[in-house]
Amino acid sequence: MDHKGFTLNELLLYLGVIGFALILSTVLFQENFKRLEDTMKPNESFRQDVTYTYEDMEEDLMAAATKYMMQKYQSNNMPNAEKIEMETLNNAGLFIKIYDPRDLNQKCDGYVQFEKKDRAYSYNPYIKCGKNYETKQ
Repeated sequence: MDHKGFTLNELLLYLGVIGFALILSTVLFQENFKRLEDTMKPNESFRQDVTYTYEDMEEDLMAAATKYMMQKYQSNNMPNAEKIEMETLNNAGLFIKIYDPRDLNQKCDGYVQFEKKDRAYSYNPYIKCGKNYETKQ
């Protein structure tokens, strides 16, 4: 007897093999994606390189605070002193939240103390990253 096509057993076998391959590839893809997500934890800072230091954070924070003060007051009636929180700079879109370079699960917090001395302005950054780092004052 000459028959064309697949028998029911052959069809079920092929569907089983394809189903198993799909399940296996989905599981492996999810595991690899999760591993990739874990290794690429966001470092919400201006620099994404490995050598980003606390001093770099302070410089970036000062630069953002300077830009913020220039935009806010446009050098007309700037106050003699002001404390600019990191959250304020974040809300203004000038500085994003940063993580501790030694522990990417630890967010850092800080501010910049802005003061007018004679005719010049000084910006003193302060950053605290958990127990790993705190700016010396």
